[in-house]
This record gives sequence, structure tokens and C-alpha cells, in this order.
Amino acid sequence: MGGGAGGTGRGSITITKVDETNTATKLKGATFELLDMYQNVLKTSAQTGEDGNVMFDKLKLNTTYYIREAVSPTGYNL
Repeated sequence: MGGGAGGTGRGSITITKVDETNTATKLKGATFELLDMYQNVLKTSAQTGEDGNVMFDKLKLNTTYYIREAVSPTGYNL
């Protein structure tokens, strides 16, 4: 986990969606879920942008999170 503001005890996770065979190709349109340690969905992301990035922010530090892709970009399968 990166990010966070001093003294707030919060952080962020940035996900970059790339093509499996060409990691230089960033993919737009993927959606991800942030899960807790019991696999419960806490948040659903916006779609990845042109840069393939999406971020979950304001996350508690020292907490276990999992990421699951919920929607793949057009032309790709989960």
C-alpha cells in the first residue's frame, strides 16, 4: 500500500491493468472490487482510464485487503 497523508493512518492502492502478453499496453475499462479478509466487497472501483489505472484511497493501514477484477475491458475475458 502506498500513499497516505501524514498522521491520518490512511493509504491507497493503485491498480494498473495491462495486456497479458504486452505489459506496455495499458487497458481502459476494467473494474475492480476491494475485498476484506473475509472476501466481502468493500468498494467497487470506477473503470480504469486511458492509462490503465484506478485507485482505492482512504484505506486503513495495517489492514489486509484483496483485489478482484469484476469487469474486464472490451475484447478481454476474466
